[in-house]
Amino acid sequence: MINSAKRNVRALVSLAKQKGITHVVFSPGSRNAPLIIGFTGDAFFTCISIPDERSAAFIALGLIQAIGKPVLVCCTSGSAAVNYYPAITEAFYQRLPLLVVTADRPPEWIDQADGQTIRQVGVFKNHIGYEANLPKDTADLHAHDFADLALNEALNTALVNQLPVHINMPFEEPLYGTFQDDEETFRNIAPETINHAAEAHWASFAEEWNAAEKKIILVGQLPPNSGLDADLERLAEDPGTVIFTESLSNIHVQGALPAIDRVINTLTDEDMPPFAADVLLTLGDAVVSKKIKTLLRSHRPKAHWHVGPQLPHPDTYQALTHSVHSTPQPFVNFLANAAKPTQSTFGLRWREKHEARIARHAAFLADCPWSDHRVFHILLSQLPREAVLHLGNSSAVRYAQLFTEGRQVPHLCNRGTSGIDGSTSTALGYALASKKMNILISGDVSFFYDSNAFFNRYVPANLRVIVLSNGGGNIFRIIPGPTTTPVFEEFFESAHNANVAGVAQTFGLDYGLVVNETELVAALPKFFQPSAKAAILEIKTPNQVNPQILENYFNSLKHG
Repeated sequence: MINSAKRNVRALVSLAKQKGITHVVFSPGSRNAPLIIGFTGDAFFTCISIPDERSAAFIALGLIQAIGKPVLVCCTSGSAAVNYYPAITEAFYQRLPLLVVTADRPPEWIDQADGQTIRQVGVFKNHIGYEANLPKDTADLHAHDFADLALNEALNTALVNQLPVHINMPFEEPLYGTFQDDEETFRNIAPETINHAAEAHWASFAEEWNAAEKKIILVGQLPPNSGLDADLERLAEDPGTVIFTESLSNIHVQGALPAIDRVINTLTDEDMPPFAADVLLTLGDAVVSKKIKTLLRSHRPKAHWHVGPQLPHPDTYQALTHSVHSTPQPFVNFLANAAKPTQSTFGLRWREKHEARIARHAAFLADCPWSDHRVFHILLSQLPREAVLHLGNSSAVRYAQLFTEGRQVPHLCNRGTSGIDGSTSTALGYALASKKMNILISGDVSFFYDSNAFFNRYVPANLRVIVLSNGGGNIFRIIPGPTTTPVFEEFFESAHNANVAGVAQTFGLDYGLVVNETELVAALPKFFQPSAKAAILEIKTPNQVNPQILENYFNSLKHG
């Protein structure tokens, strides 16, 4: 097996292999040549090359979501490295183990006007779990021990804490030397995890839970197959418990309220006292609904428990009383076994509100004209059962929360930082490691912003991209404020004349365009069929009508 002549590269390759890291995403460069030689020289690793570093890092995030383990992303020195930063912040807040490896110039050449040289040490320090700054290759055995320890700490932090890490590796020339590696081994420090969760410590939670008459369980973003459904369904049987989920919760529980904003929109401050919780239990990561955040901050529960495996926990609702350091499944299972039904009408009140809104929702859709709202109803109703749905940020993910159709398929979105960058790249990365049809619904600005996702040789045939084309960032017509400014279209909405068909042609993708409901309904069956290449479907909707339709929808729920 051919490996790099650089000793620290051989150590990284060996340790990554021993720890079961299989996927590596490179971007072309010369300073990272030793790393390219090292990893591509071992058939154990699946290596791909993505020219755009920003896209490469988001593709790595999609791979992590699909395979459930760390992925290594590697670039040359200089500005290439900082193009990783958007994906690193997303990984940090989603708790995704992104292994960022940056090649560097030797330290004596930093700030000396040498090409492709910046201050890489500490550049990601605010959004990583660990930073390993390796020394240059040397014959010093103590330096070898230091490098091996730093590499072990970095890889183990990603594996155990599920956080991005940064490994910075300075290389002197020559860079392309090789070494015949006969399975050279390096000291592997195996990470051992201890589950500190113990039911003996949780007895007080069961007592408080059973004594409370008004309990809310709010489930944020979770990966598919979290193992919580059965226990949550048992908890939902309690008349004093109401469970809120979103499409990104990937939870399917009988009795839960799966469309939060449809219900909360109908409640005034005067209505709230009977609907406010004594105990709030939160599970998972970010919650999309701004309305539930506002409601819980205004009507705070007496106790708020958050359960999650990584500390610190966020105090999203400014009411946190207990931070439970555990994966959700054992705690929810304990609570379901310990829970006793309460004599309460709390859950019934919420469910009556929910049922009434279902009827109003259906009535509105019966007469809803062509718009983003109508399009989402059609798209989600016709999703193939064996698919994965990816949602762009801003309006796309928000519209999806208003519908329960399509919840049978996994829903994914970059809600760590909720930025529009990288949505297409992340979906593409996931599709690379998935046999299912992967469908992305994206706004047009987000689509163009990340169009370099297709600038590689690996665009998978199981990727379908749906672009809601309304001429700009329609989210700014929905949220209050931007439309009142005289520079709205240019500086907020980013009105444009960019061409979706041109992107498809440039990268050799199948393309279709629909402009009304009849065309959309006719196009979707073929669009969702397997084919030899990825495809884009552009759906044109009226940008000035969309926000009015959405406002009419919420008014119909409130006043119907």
